[in-house]
Amino acid sequence: MKKKVVLAMLLASVLSTTASTTYADARDDEIRDLRFRVNNLERANRSGYDRSYNRFSDRFSFNGEFRFSYWNDKEAVDDNFGQLELRLMPTIRIDDNLSIKARITGTYADALDNADEDDVSMDYAYIEGVYDKFQINVGKLPLSTHADRSPSGSMIADEEICDLTGAQFITGDETKIYATAGRRAARSNYFAAEVTHEFTDQLTAGAGYHFFDTANDVSIGAIGAEYTLNDDWKLYGAIAHNFDANNHKTAYNFEATYLEADPNIKSSWGAYAAYRNITNNIAAGTSGYETFRRTFNKKGFEIGASWIPIRDTMLKISYFDGKFINVIDDDDRVLYLRGSVFF
Repeated sequence: MKKKVVLAMLLASVLSTTASTTYADARDDEIRDLRFRVNNLERANRSGYDRSYNRFSDRFSFNGEFRFSYWNDKEAVDDNFGQLELRLMPTIRIDDNLSIKARITGTYADALDNADEDDVSMDYAYIEGVYDKFQINVGKLPLSTHADRSPSGSMIADEEICDLTGAQFITGDETKIYATAGRRAARSNYFAAEVTHEFTDQLTAGAGYHFFDTANDVSIGAIGAEYTLNDDWKLYGAIAHNFDANNHKTAYNFEATYLEADPNIKSSWGAYAAYRNITNNIAAGTSGYETFRRTFNKKGFEIGASWIPIRDTMLKISYFDGKFINVIDDDDRVLYLRGSVFF
């Protein structure tokens, strides 16, 4: 009987020692694993590496637009013109500050009364660096002016003109400074300096200087302002002057908007009315104003409206009634329609 008791005590002691050893080993493994994770996090913090971008899919995103546009412009070479566009806008995020942005556009244009045209192009591709107090963009950029901007576009140049290879520096909050330099596809150097300032919650104004180094140098100055009347109404005005032109030196745009069509809000809508006088001696290329896309150098009144029937879609209509600036008694009327699906 005593032998059995002794054997039982020895067996219990062995099992207890084994269990303790197994528990200690497991605890040591957990401690080593935790220490390894802490060391990795410390290295990541020292190097600035964001572990949330381990996979390429975490860094890559894109959005886009499928757009159908129609122009009925009685004075254009092709007075009935339809165009299909597929715009893809990928973004690759390198780290918390740097991103690569691009826009690829596939176009099928049917002149309806003439030959078809189709094209695939890389509109822009550049590196964007966003830091605490400034932003810098380098590469093939959308040539965009700011002091003369309204919701419909800019008089001198806007995002639809993508022919500048160079760099742009932006800094400021209430007061923003834009400095841009580069070379255009038209083989001209371009330099610009602009400043905008938010004087109050209702009033923002700006001024800019643009220099095109071509066979005939062109210097353009512009001033503009935006005034918010209330939550529904906004007023915009801008004037630009070409200091080197012999005629048609000045262009101006005055626009009033009511509400706003937001693709994220179903049934939202907006409308506008404008008077525009846009000369070829001011516009750097194809204007962002759709009714000026097929014919240029004209002045007149324009009205338009946008509506969001369902989320991520938009229907737009614009109508222009005016005259060509350099032709006496030559009227122009333009109807523009657009349907868009965003994704």
